[in-house]
Amino acid sequence: MTEQRDFVGEMTDRELEEHFDFEGGHIRLLLRHKPDATWFHKKALAILNYALTGILTTDNFSWDKTDWDWDTGVKFVVAPYWGGLSSYDFAELTRLVFAAHEYGIRVQILPYSQKSLAISMHKRDRGTEPCKRHPTLDQSIGDWKGRLSPGIYEYVRQCFELTK
Repeated sequence: MTEQRDFVGEMTDRELEEHFDFEGGHIRLLLRHKPDATWFHKKALAILNYALTGILTTDNFSWDKTDWDWDTGVKFVVAPYWGGLSSYDFAELTRLVFAAHEYGIRVQILPYSQKSLAISMHKRDRGTEPCKRHPTLDQSIGDWKGRLSPGIYEYVRQCFELTK
């Protein structure tokens, strides 16, 4: 297993924007709405914009409803394209989950209204303390293959046996 570093935290604003931003200018947009933005705010916003493919420059994102001090993190309100997030095709959900694991951000999707979702993000570290740590993508895939997925396969097999 390779040691992962939090290279986003080591980037300049320009490098962060070039790394994540398809539409250009999300750091400038952020600073216009929140001049005192922290690195966590910038990273969370970059991940959201990456996962939802440039959502910050559309009507599907609400700067006014963003809670920058939600619990110990930040909460964004979005109206995803096509009404939801998917694991394939447009893959917004996959990009959101993969980026969360890559950069040690806990992501939670919450209902907000009939047409909107709230996406909260909390900074985590790579330590071992429960409720403060976040595994890398490689660690999560190892967990899934090692102990989680065999149980799912057995459960699905039993469900199909019951329907025969």
